[in-house]
Amino acid sequence: MCRDSSNRKARALLQIEMYYDPDTVDPRELATAMSAVVDAASREKEALTARGTSIGPVYASGNLAGKLVDPAGGPECRFRVDAAPNNDGLTSGLLITFAGYGCGQGETDSAVVYIDYRGGDPRIIVWGDINDEDPTHIIRLDKARLDNMKEAP
Repeated sequence: MCRDSSNRKARALLQIEMYYDPDTVDPRELATAMSAVVDAASREKEALTARGTSIGPVYASGNLAGKLVDPAGGPECRFRVDAAPNNDGLTSGLLITFAGYGCGQGETDSAVVYIDYRGGDPRIIVWGDINDEDPTHIIRLDKARLDNMKEAP
C-alpha cells in the first residue's frame, strides 16, 4: 500500500479523458464507450481487491456536450452537461447548461438545471427565470421510485 512521508494512506487518481466533436460523434456512442471504460476499471478493481489491495469507488465524471435539434425546424441549441464534484472529488450532481441561457449570474451562459442525489433520491433543480437567482422549480423524484408502483387493478 502506498503511504506518504507522514505514514498516512496516499491517494492516487487514474483519470481517463475522452474528447470528441459533438458535430460528428453521436453522444450515445460516446456514452457506450465511457460505460465500457468504467466497466473495465470496475473489473480491474475487483481483481485488485481479491488480491488484498484496497481501492476506492470507481465512477465516471466529466462533461458531455452536444446540440439539441428542434423537430419543428427551429434553431439548434447547444448544451453541456458537467459533473459537479464534491470535496472528495466524487460526483455530487450534474450541471446542465444551454447556449444563450443563464440564471442571473452575469452575461455568460450558466447552468440552469442541476440534478443531485439527496436523502436517497434524485432531485432536479431548475432556474427558469434569468432575473431570479433562486430556483423556480425543485422536483423531487422520490415518488418515481419503482418500488412505489401500485399494482394494476
